[in-house]
Amino acid sequence: MTNNSTLTIQAAATVTGRRVKVVAYRSGAKMRVDGFRYPVQLAVEAIEIPDRVPLLADHMNSLGALCGHVEAFVENGDILADGKLNATQAAQELQAILADDPVEASVGIAVHKQEVQSDDEGKFILVTAGRLKEISCVALGACADTEIILARGKITMADNETTQAAEAPADELSQMIENAKTMISNLQSMIDGLEGADPNEPAIESNYGVQTVSDVRGTLERRLQATQRKLADLRSGRRTAPTPSKRSSGATDNAVLEAAAVSFIRDSEAAARCYGDEAADRADALGISSFAELAASHLRSSGSGVPRGREAVIRAALQPMLRAAGSPSYASLTNVLENALEKMAAREFAEIEPTWQKFCDTLSPKTFNPAKPVRADLIGDLEKLGPGGEIEHGEIGDDGYSIAADTYAKKVTLTRKDWINDDASALANMPKAFAMMAHRTISNLIFNHSTGGINQNPSSHWHTDNANALTTALSVDALSAAIALLRAQTDGSGNYIDIAPKTLVVGPALEGTARSVLNSTELERTGDGAAKGNPWSSLGLDLAVEPRLADDSATVWYLFASPMWAPWYVSFLNGKSTPTIETFGPDSDPNTLSITWRAYIDFGHGAGDVRASVKSTGAG
Repeated sequence: MTNNSTLTIQAAATVTGRRVKVVAYRSGAKMRVDGFRYPVQLAVEAIEIPDRVPLLADHMNSLGALCGHVEAFVENGDILADGKLNATQAAQELQAILADDPVEASVGIAVHKQEVQSDDEGKFILVTAGRLKEISCVALGACADTEIILARGKITMADNETTQAAEAPADELSQMIENAKTMISNLQSMIDGLEGADPNEPAIESNYGVQTVSDVRGTLERRLQATQRKLADLRSGRRTAPTPSKRSSGATDNAVLEAAAVSFIRDSEAAARCYGDEAADRADALGISSFAELAASHLRSSGSGVPRGREAVIRAALQPMLRAAGSPSYASLTNVLENALEKMAAREFAEIEPTWQKFCDTLSPKTFNPAKPVRADLIGDLEKLGPGGEIEHGEIGDDGYSIAADTYAKKVTLTRKDWINDDASALANMPKAFAMMAHRTISNLIFNHSTGGINQNPSSHWHTDNANALTTALSVDALSAAIALLRAQTDGSGNYIDIAPKTLVVGPALEGTARSVLNSTELERTGDGAAKGNPWSSLGLDLAVEPRLADDSATVWYLFASPMWAPWYVSFLNGKSTPTIETFGPDSDPNTLSITWRAYIDFGHGAGDVRASVKSTGAG
């Protein structure tokens, strides 16, 4: 870096190099980590644990954030460490905080292999191969029950218990005040030394990555403010534990990077629709126009170094990196693309209006096991209370069909040639294609089975015994008969249940007839020349034209009540009604040099309440 300013880093003479003890990860813990769809658990026995790793502040990969080095080891499935603080301002600040209370710890793991598993709590990601890169002190960790303490008492790691002996010496408060004053002076000098420097120029370069002048200045200013608050507390005699940081109410760095991916793949308007104007504007400011630039931006945001060469940059960004807390980074660039594509696919999916949405009630099962949605009827009417106020019991009746969800999936591969050549067009239409495939699959399944009924006895659903079957061709009179059947439906005791018609569903061959039946105000002239009006033109029935009905018959038509009455059921596992997209980088399969996306949806369907629809074969 060349500029007219001088940057001086001075270590305070008051640093004592105290030893620390660390509990960095608890066996079996599941962590919520930015960039990972599900909670993350470490298979600790499969994680490579170096003898010596850096102790950082907030996962920031810079020399200014280096607090020391610790010796890491595994005991009873926990990742533990101990070591000595060094002579940096970060170490001094950490030591001042630890004099009051422990802080939480977080691991930085380079993920080599991961797999999705599930247990009673749901799906989670198990890291089955990786390497511990660093341990960080953080305000609020992703793994519960972690801590970093000063080693000034008895430590019992094997029993997962940490006890501290006596409190600090009586004069330690005065020493902490002096330490804080020294830190403030040094931090202010370092900030002043950056005046006039180009904010985009590299300021610190090491094995841990590159920090620009702007990055360094921001870090120093945040530390200065924190230390000034700490000094004010110390002078007033308050020795409080650090306050956990709060998330910004604006767009997160993760959202900005995803928005940049959407903007690169499609355009900035799509980014704004998916992530909002703020994230889209910040994404535009990044000026990303290639996979390599997106990869480099990801590496910089995660605090990692940017290697030389297009392919090296992309490969480095595709390598998963797990940081359990304190870092805005993603697991890898594949997760950035995965989340961006899924967000795009969800919007595309929502903009399609398939026929089935007009009459299907939606279920959200937790498992793939067959389930029977219950049609519950409280038989009878409310009864007037007698003088004693005694309430009579009602009778509940039920029926229904068993419905189970299945998984439907497709995958798309982007070759090494595509991503080296920055061919974004290969991804541009993928979200829409996945959304349309999901909708087509659902519609095909519903209408290929529902046209003749469903379950063990298909003919039993629409049947004259259920007062929901006709044979007449579509006309005003036929529609009148169907409406009359719906309105006349009753419960088990013969009480009217007040079902109202909502949607007329026809095939393409009947669309013209249906529009005439629903919209014409004048049907014909009577013998005396008077106009005969259409009684249904003002009813407000919806019309849905479903091409798949032609596979069954050109004359069949349906009249459905609203989804509230459950004429038909659709079932989405855990209520996820849009496609899930998962990404696999080039290192996931040693036999290929490609990135693969797979989309899947967990869906089932089945017949609902026999009273909520009428079918006519139209055969006459």
